[in-house]
Amino acid sequence: MRNRAARPATGDDDGMVQFCTMVGARVLARATRGNPISEELLRAARTALTESGTGQSEPHRRTA
Repeated sequence: MRNRAARPATGDDDGMVQFCTMVGARVLARATRGNPISEELLRAARTALTESGTGQSEPHRRTA
């Protein structure tokens, strides 16, 4: 996440979108903790980032 946070500083709009997607997904997942939608939010963001070629090939499982 730190590496991606540095991208917006380069003026790369795609980097800013990626960063906002990650932060937004984390905030929403935490706000809905304990509800199945929490994992769905993280999965959707992870899929969106990896399908665009910017995420990791193997998604990491969320820990508490």
